[in-house]
Amino acid sequence: LRLKLESHLITDLVERVLDRLGLTQHALKRVALLSGGQRKRVSIAIELLSKPSVLFLDEPSSGLDPATEAELMTLLQSLTLTKLTVVCTTHVLHKAYLFDRLLVIEGGKLIFAGSGDEARSHFLMRSDQESSEALDRAPLEKIYSLLQENEKLGGKSAKVWEQDFLRSSFGVRAYPPVPRQSILESGSKNSKRSRVGALKTFQILAQRQWCILKADPLNLAFLASQPLLIGFFVGWASEESALRMFLCIVATMWFGCSNGAQQIVSELAIFRRERVCGLGLNAYILSKIGFLSIISLLQSVLLLFSTVSSAKVFHPSKTDLATLVADFTRRMTPPVPVQLEANSVKDFGVVGEEDSRLNVPEAGSNQTKRKETSENQIKLPNKWLVFGVAGISEFFQISQNILDSGPRVVMGSDGNPIRDREGREIVSPGVGLFWIFSTSVGLRFLAMAGAAVVSVGIGLSISALVENTTQAVLWVPLVLIPQILFGGIVVRVPDMSSGVRAFSKIMPSFSAQRIADVSAIFGQDTPAMSNRTKVPLFLSSMGEKETVTWQEDGDTKSQDYDRVSEENTAWQNLTVLVDQVGAHKWAKVSGGGEGFVYPDSVSKRRDVRLRKGMPYLDLAPFRSAAFILLGWFVLCYSVALFGLDRQQTGR
Repeated sequence: LRLKLESHLITDLVERVLDRLGLTQHALKRVALLSGGQRKRVSIAIELLSKPSVLFLDEPSSGLDPATEAELMTLLQSLTLTKLTVVCTTHVLHKAYLFDRLLVIEGGKLIFAGSGDEARSHFLMRSDQESSEALDRAPLEKIYSLLQENEKLGGKSAKVWEQDFLRSSFGVRAYPPVPRQSILESGSKNSKRSRVGALKTFQILAQRQWCILKADPLNLAFLASQPLLIGFFVGWASEESALRMFLCIVATMWFGCSNGAQQIVSELAIFRRERVCGLGLNAYILSKIGFLSIISLLQSVLLLFSTVSSAKVFHPSKTDLATLVADFTRRMTPPVPVQLEANSVKDFGVVGEEDSRLNVPEAGSNQTKRKETSENQIKLPNKWLVFGVAGISEFFQISQNILDSGPRVVMGSDGNPIRDREGREIVSPGVGLFWIFSTSVGLRFLAMAGAAVVSVGIGLSISALVENTTQAVLWVPLVLIPQILFGGIVVRVPDMSSGVRAFSKIMPSFSAQRIADVSAIFGQDTPAMSNRTKVPLFLSSMGEKETVTWQEDGDTKSQDYDRVSEENTAWQNLTVLVDQVGAHKWAKVSGGGEGFVYPDSVSKRRDVRLRKGMPYLDLAPFRSAAFILLGWFVLCYSVALFGLDRQQTGR
C-alpha cells in the first residue's frame, strides 16, 4: 500500500528485509504462529520496507523475555548503521548503553538529554553524592525511584526539573526541536510522493480479502454449503413460486448482512494503522463492498439454483414434456395467415372496439383451432433447439411467459379470427422470444443482485458504526426482520394499509421482490380472476382444476376447484388497484329457466387494471424499484464512510 514499485522489486525488497531481521526461516508462517519477539520484528520489517529516515517504537521490549529483549535491542542498534534513526520509549534501562542518546520525560517536560553515563551524573551524583566508581555501577533504574520519591515528598515539579537541566552543562548541548510546521510539510510531501493510487489500493485490499478467505477452507466450505442447504429447504417447503423467490431474497439479504456486519469492526486496529500510512477511505470501503458483494452474489446464485432444482423435485410441473415441446414448437414457428376462398370473402366492415382487443382464448379450446399450413410451407425450428429452449424455460419457470408472448392470430370477442378485407387472418407479431427470455431471467437475477449488494452495504454500515463484534451481530436481526414483514409477501400489497404500503415502498426487500414479481409474469397473458372474493385471486391461465378427494361414510368423494395461478401473488402486487379493492359487482349471466347465476370467475374486474388476455409488458415497477435500491446503496455507502471517518481516530 505504500510502495510504488513493480511486483518483482517488492518481492526482492521483502526478501532482503526478512534476511536483515532474521525472519527468512519464518517467511511462510502466519503471524499468529510467531513468538512475541518475532512479531515485534515483523512489525519493524513492515516499516523498513518504505525505507524511513526515522523509526518510532513504543515499548518494543515489553512482554519479552530477557534474551529476546537483548536480541531485539541489538537489532535496533544495528539498524542505525543504515542511516536510520531509531526512537524508542521504554521503562527498561539496563540496555541503555545501546542507545546513543537518552531523553528523560517527566510530566510532559524534557528533564534530561544525553548519554547513559551523563544521566547517572546528572541525577544520581547530585542526590546520593556517590563516588565515581559507585556511580558507574549504579543502575539507571534508580532514576525512577528518585523521581517517584521526589513526587511523594512534594519536591521539585517537572518544570523545575526542566529548568535545572537547561541550566546544566548537559542542557547547553541540547538542540531545540525542529519546528512543527516544517515536520508536517516534509511529511506531507513524502506521503504524497509515495502513496499508491486508489485503483491499486482497491486491488491489493480485495486480493487480501481473498487470501484471508481461502486460508480457512472450513469457512469457505460453509459459505458454499449454506445457500445449497437453505435452497433445498425453501424449494421443498414452498409450492408457490413468489414465496420461494421472496425467501431467496430474504436469505440473500441475510448472507450480505452477515458477511459485512463484522468486517470493519473486527479489523479496526489494522485499519487505523493503515490509515496513518495513507490508506484512502473510499478505496477501503469499495474494496469491502466489491469483494463481499461478489461473495454474496455467488451465494445467491447457488441459492437460486438449489431452490429451483429442489422445487422441480418436490413440486413437478403439471405439463408433460411432450406437450411442452409441442407448445414451444408452435411458439417458435411463426403463424402464417390463412386466406379464404375468393367467393367466401365478405365485407367485414369496421372492427368494433370490443373486437379489437386481444382476447386470447384458452389453449386447447375449440376457439383456437384454425386451418393449419402444411409442413412443406412452414420451416419448422430445429427440434434440439426447441427442446433446449423449452427445458431452460421450464427450469426457470418462465414457460408460460414465452408461450403467451408469441405471435398469434388476433381473435374477436366471438372467438373467431379477425380477418382483413382480403380474407386473411390478422396476425399479431407478439414479442421476441429472446427479449422475453432475457428479461424474465435477467430480472430474476437482478432482484437477487440488488438484494445482495444493498445488504452488504447495510452490513458494512452497521460494522462501521458499532464498537465491537457483539453489537454487530445483535444489529443484524433487527435490520432483517422488517425486510420480512414489509417485503410484500407476508402481507401482500392489496392487504396493506396505506401507511404500511408507503413504508414498504422504501424497503429494499420490497423493491427486490417487486423486480422478481415483474420477472414472474413478464410476457404472460392476464388470466381469469375470481369473482366472489374481496381481493381478486388470479386463476391458472390454462383453466386447470385441482381435485380434492376424501372419505365420507365409507365412500370416496371428490370435488374439483379452480386452480390458483402460481404467479397469483405477482399478479396481485402489480395489477390490483389497491385503492379500489373490492369495488366491483358480481357479474351475472343468464341461467336459462333458473334465472341468473354468478360465475366464479370473470375476465374483468374494476379493481384490476388489466383484463383477461392482455399481456403484461410493463417495466415501470422495475425501474422504480431499481431506483430505490440505488438510493439504499448510496445511503449505506455514506453511512459507512461517516462511520469510518469517526472510527479512524479511535475516539
